[in-house]
Amino acid sequence: MKPLVSCLCVTKNRPDKLARAIQCLRFQTYSNIELVVVYESNDLATANIISIHKDIRLNAIVVDAERNLTLGELRNISIESAAGDFFCQWDDDDWYHPERVELQLREILETGKMACLLSRWHMFDSITGQFYLSHYRMWEGSILCNLNKFRNKMIVYPSISKSEDTSVIEILHSMDEVCLLDLPYLYIYTFHGSNTWDVEHFKMNWNKGIPISFKDVSEFYGIS
Repeated sequence: MKPLVSCLCVTKNRPDKLARAIQCLRFQTYSNIELVVVYESNDLATANIISIHKDIRLNAIVVDAERNLTLGELRNISIESAAGDFFCQWDDDDWYHPERVELQLREILETGKMACLLSRWHMFDSITGQFYLSHYRMWEGSILCNLNKFRNKMIVYPSISKSEDTSVIEILHSMDEVCLLDLPYLYIYTFHGSNTWDVEHFKMNWNKGIPISFKDVSEFYGIS
């Protein structure tokens, strides 16, 4: 039987974006997947979206809003709640190609590494409509990782709300447990104005990247 991959989504009052992330999951070519959604108890819009989508394997984790947890703490809750053999970060901001889970998991199984990250990805400024091809680096948000090994190594996200995933990747890299996959079309990193990071962070990455056209991206998704 194919291993189960848990796609982990921490969300907050972004029903439209969560619905899109669910659609991206529904179209994955890899079938044995679950979506773990972590959200706060006062987020009724998210609860409504979850109630609509009954046709996918979905594990909803409701956290007391009064705890005011950091993004790192919420990511740890998603890890604890996952039932899979592997986990994949599945942020609600972004777009995922149907082959993302299949190809990243294949890379892990072929290399024997603990985690797979993309070395480049596509970036999208939804305010201006401009796409970019990123520079080369380990893009933290693209992680797909062996969950059992991750737990056995007792790796946790720090209790911060920015760069919480950077330290995790640094730990994995120091252990020589990261394989890089250069298939940028698998992930569209999206700026919409309400991201965790402000526009200056995105501009820094856009300036290091290469502007590309909608056609350059859309051909991978079969749209025009």
